[in-house]
Amino acid sequence: GKPGRAMDRFRRAVELDGTSPDYHFNLGQAYYLFRDVAQEKYGWSLEEVYQHALEESRRGSELKPNDFELARDYAMTFLGAESFGVTPDWAKARAAWKRCRALAENNERLFTILLYMARVELRAGAPADARKYAEEALVLRPGNAVAQRLIELSGAGEKTDTPTTGGLER
Repeated sequence: GKPGRAMDRFRRAVELDGTSPDYHFNLGQAYYLFRDVAQEKYGWSLEEVYQHALEESRRGSELKPNDFELARDYAMTFLGAESFGVTPDWAKARAAWKRCRALAENNERLFTILLYMARVELRAGAPADARKYAEEALVLRPGNAVAQRLIELSGAGEKTDTPTTGGLER
């Protein structure tokens, strides 16, 4: 119930041990979830809050490069950029999701990652790539409604500006 105090503690933890991926993860999550508190506490714009959250998430993920959960958290941060009024860096988002794909240790995770990769491509205006990932997901789960919907949204390869997931939550 005291997010500002939590941010202070997480920042102190990072100062004391900047090599702990968990400390960076927790600090990034605090910024991301309590953006209004971070804005007031540090005098940051909403975009600056997002950039700090993204940076902490990135640091945590890099400090433990084979951790799927940390890699996924970092990749997910790109999908939340628009709620901060920020256009994500789609090239970095793609790289983050590709890293998740490489770390996916089972078909369940791979399926989910492929759907997110398709969403990223749709939002980045690359429907042909979105379709490719959705079709790969369908190989893992034939007839899956979400993958089929992503294929529909990707059209015949024409450029789209799909700003949201369009109700495609898992």
